[in-house]
Amino acid sequence: MLEYLAELRRQTPLISCDLSSTISCSPNQASPMGNLLGIPNSLVGLVCFTIPVVIGVAARGGPRFPFWFWRAFTAALAGATGLVLFFQFFTLTVSHVLCPNCEVVWCVTIPMLLYTAGWTLRAGAWGDAPWTRRAGAFLLSWWWVLAIAELL
Repeated sequence: MLEYLAELRRQTPLISCDLSSTISCSPNQASPMGNLLGIPNSLVGLVCFTIPVVIGVAARGGPRFPFWFWRAFTAALAGATGLVLFFQFFTLTVSHVLCPNCEVVWCVTIPMLLYTAGWTLRAGAWGDAPWTRRAGAFLLSWWWVLAIAELL
C-alpha cells in the first residue's frame, strides 16, 4: 500500500516484491485488475482481512454467533475466494507475472473458506440434514489437501 501511495505522489516507488521478470507486483498493480473496485486491491485486502481476524478472536473469546452470521461469513469468504480465483486466472493467463503478495493472499483465503465451510456444514449452520454434516466432516478432514491441490 505504501508503494502505491508513493506512486500517487509521483515519487519513485520501491516495489519490494519486484524480484524478477516473472515474480513482480508492478505489472499487476498498474493494470486495471490491480484496482478492480476503483481503489487499490491492497487497500481492499488490508480492510477485509481484519474482519476474519476480529471474528476469530471474538469466537475464541466465548460468544456464540448465530448460524445466520456463520452462513453470511462463509458466503463472504466464498466471494473472496471467487475473486482470488479470478485474479489467479488473470495473473497466470494475461499478465504472466506472479505477485508474491497476491500469492500469500491466495494461500490464506482458499484454506480459510474450505475450513470455515467444513465447520459450518458439520455444525449444522446450513441445515440439519445428515448429508450436510457428512460433507462438513469430509471438508474438515481434507481441507488442507484440497487447498494444496488448488494452489498447485
